Amino acid sequence: MPQTFSTLPTHSLMLNEPPVQVRRIEHKNPYDFTTEHRHDYFEIFFFETGGGIQLIDFKEYPVVAKSCYIVFPQQIHLLRRAKKAHGRLVQFREEVIPSSTVRLLLKQFSFEDNAAVIFEKDLSKLNKIEQILDLLEDATKNKSVISKELSLQYLQALILQLLDFRTTTSGMSLTDDRRLL
Repeated sequence: MPQTFSTLPTHSLMLNEPPVQVRRIEHKNPYDFTTEHRHDYFEIFFFETGGGIQLIDFKEYPVVAKSCYIVFPQQIHLLRRAKKAHGRLVQFREEVIPSSTVRLLLKQFSFEDNAAVIFEKDLSKLNKIEQILDLLEDATKNKSVISKELSLQYLQALILQLLDFRTTTSGMSLTDDRRLL
């Protein structure tokens, strides 16, 4: 039986952890992900292979191969991933994004219809993103100050690329801030 809205646990990234984390989707989770919950951070899922469903704010999305989904902070989330579903996950808090413009664009995007789906069944987009993901993942493994800064810049590049994918396919324009607001 689903929990009530007010009793859902909210999970946080630990402050002593790196500001950006790239993990395999099948990693061992530090909390119970088998029940509805929230995060106070972003999660971006990149599925190479599909299977299962995701619940994001009471809407079910099938987990589709060669796809990308985003969960915004405070959204209700539940991933029921089939064992055959594989890919990567990027986790980060909003305040680590270096550019206030990129933070604003991401916030504006969260109000778009079907914002959870960045793209589905698109190998060319996934291949393009995997190049940035590889650089981001490499930067997050090194503990140097330069690598930390690189990871933040790669994260920003990743977000901008994902927003560009959505604006070119949805027809939404993120160029006129006043009209969107």
